[in-house]
Amino acid sequence: MAEPLLKAFVEIVGASLLAAMVTTAQAATTTLSPSGGDDTVIIQAACNKGPVRLTDGVFHVSSVSCKVITSENADAYFRYEGQQPTVKLQGTDSTKRGVLVCPSPGPCLYRGFEVNPPENAAGIVLDTIHGAQLLEMSVVDDVRGNSGDCVDMNVNSGWGNQNIIVRGGTYVHCGGWCFNSDYTLAGGWTSDSEWDMVDVSNCQKGGIHIFLGDGNHFNGNRIQDHYGLPGLKYDNGGVVVITGNTFDLNYSDMVLGNVWGVMSGNMSCRTQGGAMIVIEGPVSMVGSSIRSCGPTYLVGSNGQFTGGAFYDPMPSYADQHTHDVLSGVMR
Repeated sequence: MAEPLLKAFVEIVGASLLAAMVTTAQAATTTLSPSGGDDTVIIQAACNKGPVRLTDGVFHVSSVSCKVITSENADAYFRYEGQQPTVKLQGTDSTKRGVLVCPSPGPCLYRGFEVNPPENAAGIVLDTIHGAQLLEMSVVDDVRGNSGDCVDMNVNSGWGNQNIIVRGGTYVHCGGWCFNSDYTLAGGWTSDSEWDMVDVSNCQKGGIHIFLGDGNHFNGNRIQDHYGLPGLKYDNGGVVVITGNTFDLNYSDMVLGNVWGVMSGNMSCRTQGGAMIVIEGPVSMVGSSIRSCGPTYLVGSNGQFTGGAFYDPMPSYADQHTHDVLSGVMR
C-alpha cells in the first residue's frame, strides 16, 4: 500500500514542480542589446513574454507596450541631474501617442533608463493603471522641445490612475507638461500616488498637473524653470501632501484649486510674477516651515480659504486682496 501512495505523491509533487518551472521560464527576463536599427519588434516580442532588461546604448522604437523594463545598470541609483542613465529609448514615430506604454491595468515597473520622445508624442503613457513604478527614470526631449507630455496620465476610461510611484530621475524639456493628469480631456483621476526626489524642469506647459486627485504626495522634489508657467497645479480633489520641495523660476510654484491638505518645509527661490502659493478655489490647508524669496501668497478672484492656518511668522502677500483674505489665518 505504501508504494502506490508514494508513487502518487511523487507524481503530484513532480507535476507541481514542473508547473512552477514552466511558470518561471515564461516569466524569465529577456536581455536585449541595441541592434543599430529599429528595435521596436524585438522589444515588443520580448515584452509579450515577460520582463525585459536593456543593456547600454540607444534603442530606437516607434512605440512599445510593456509591463517591466529595467536597465542593466538599474541598481545605480540616480536623481536630479547627477548620474545619468546609459540606456535610452529613442522614440521615432510622431504619430504614436507615446514611446513607452504601460498596458492597462498594469502594474508596471520601469527603472534606470531614459526615454526621448519625438515630436508630438509623450515619453511614457499611463492609462487607468493600478500600480506603476517609475524608479530612477528620465524623460527628456533633448531635440526641439515640441514633444507631448513627458508622462501622459490622461485616462481614457475607468476610474483613473492609482498608486503611481515616481522616485528619482529627471523629467525635462518636454513640449507638454512634465506630468499631466487632465480629467477634462479624458475622464479619470489620479489617486494614492507620490513623487519623491524628482527633478521636474522646463516643460513647455508647466511642471505637474493634476486636474482631479486624492491622497497624492509630493516629497522632496525640485520643481523649477517653468518660466511664466506653474510648477505644481492641483485643480480639484481630496487630500494633498506637499513637503520638502524646492521651487525656482516658475510663474507660480503651487497653484491650488478645490483642495485640502497639508504642506511643510517647502522653499521658493524666485517666482516669475505670481506667488509661491496661489489659491484659485476653496482651499483648506495647514502650512508650516514656508520660505519664499518673493511673494508667498496670492488669492485669485475665485479663491477662498475655508479652513486651517499658515504658520508663517513673516508672510508676504502679492496684493492687498490676498492680505485681507489671509491675514486672519496667519499664526
